Amino acid sequence: MKISIFKYCQFAFHTILYKKSSYLLPIFTILFSSIIGLVFKFIIDQKYLELSAYLYIFLLLIITVIFSAIKSLNIFKDLDQEGLEIISFSKPISRNNLVLGKLLCLSFYGLIWSGVLFISSLVSLYANYLFIDLLLTSLLLLFVGLITYLFIGLITAILSYKLTQKIAMSIPLVLFIFLSIIGMILSSNTTSNLNKIGYYLNQKYPYHHSNNQLNSESYFINNKDELLLIPNGSENKEFNEEQINYLKKAVEVSNNSSTLWTSYSWISIPYQLINVFNFKNKSVFNQIGSSNSNLSTFVYYNDLDDISYKYKLVNNANHKKYSVLKDNKLVNMYVFPGLLQSHTILSSNNINNKNINSRSRDIIYSRKNADDINTNFIEDENDFSRENNLVGVLKWNYVYQVLSDKTFNKIAKRFVDDFIKQNINEKQYLNTKDKNTYFNNLHNKLIDQISKYINDDKSEINNYSNSNLTIFDNRAIIDKKIESIYEQKLYLATSLMNYIYFNNQDSIILQGLLKDVNKKIVI
Repeated sequence: MKISIFKYCQFAFHTILYKKSSYLLPIFTILFSSIIGLVFKFIIDQKYLELSAYLYIFLLLIITVIFSAIKSLNIFKDLDQEGLEIISFSKPISRNNLVLGKLLCLSFYGLIWSGVLFISSLVSLYANYLFIDLLLTSLLLLFVGLITYLFIGLITAILSYKLTQKIAMSIPLVLFIFLSIIGMILSSNTTSNLNKIGYYLNQKYPYHHSNNQLNSESYFINNKDELLLIPNGSENKEFNEEQINYLKKAVEVSNNSSTLWTSYSWISIPYQLINVFNFKNKSVFNQIGSSNSNLSTFVYYNDLDDISYKYKLVNNANHKKYSVLKDNKLVNMYVFPGLLQSHTILSSNNINNKNINSRSRDIIYSRKNADDINTNFIEDENDFSRENNLVGVLKWNYVYQVLSDKTFNKIAKRFVDDFIKQNINEKQYLNTKDKNTYFNNLHNKLIDQISKYINDDKSEINNYSNSNLTIFDNRAIIDKKIESIYEQKLYLATSLMNYIYFNNQDSIILQGLLKDVNKKIVI
């Protein structure tokens, strides 16, 4: 009667179980992971946690390679050399059953080791992830650990029949570490083609209003990796042929930015096994240095571009178009911030600037009834109303500073969330037949709420101070960076409106903001 595969597997499993490596290495890994978890929780700085987690997972996979190689040698080499298989051969067993039994035994130890990795991940990475993310990462490590274990185990088993045990164990370990590190180095020196395109978009040209060769303005919608481009100047509704050719050439040249890394990541299995934990497809070493992305100067860039993607040039963005009355005809058009498109480096803060071309780029405002000589203003009680108390210009740079500030974004988010909670009901909106009246009312409510908010001295936005932001600098008016308190409040309102545009695309509140009560939208 021949010995079955499972009986031989059971014999080999219990025999190998008594070897010290079978229990000492798993126990050590779990205990060490517990200590690492405390280090991550209480010692490692928050900005280094992602890098630390990635490197520790890499260490766990290296330990997996070591454990797998040891178990493979125990099963395929030691049983034969120690003569223990003679006991099993007292009854006949086919060569196929013998090999399958060894493989099954190797797999059982792989399952046990995967469980060890799962526990190790739970007790070491809890400071890095929320519970659901921690659970998913641990399950991923369990699966990747099992694949790594079986892959290395089989290679070691094959090598052990021709080489000594030390060499058979060393080759997979050295290759795994070497090939993984090569991939990390390539990743750290690779950039997305979108970032490379950003390099060409930032090429300086001081004789263009935008200060770049393309004469364009670039921006992101918050939490998206889609770069949007518009021609500079409100009179320019689309890019000209020369600009389009420049963009096409920039994309063409940039498409090779990640070719080497992409090719290597496809052929290097060890690097694939560790790189699945690089969830953002970023260089893990970027955290230890300052960011030098070519896209960082564009408003609402959140470092979401991915080196594994090839970003393409698309003529029409997948964004909502709005019905606009143009030349007495309704046409569908994109809507984007006029202050951004009118941005210029050539204009002056002086409203009396004689450069007509520059003045046409500024957003000019005036106080209500400023053109009526019979209207009295508060300033008239003290002295003659200065021109810059009544009219002025708005600059994109000041609003850009604010939109890039985390604290302002938190303040604006609370304001917008409160307004939505109090005034917008999606079911009511869907059931409303007269959408025109609905948006007219919503527009009036929003403008009224913004006005009350910025005129309330106790509001959160009026109690925020930051000398690095012109709008929130207490000395801005004294230092003539801002002409008057009225201009400052107008900047606050403009910043809130721009926040809604960049953070609430295709939303009801944005449609309400853009709705012109005269049934048209001014572009």
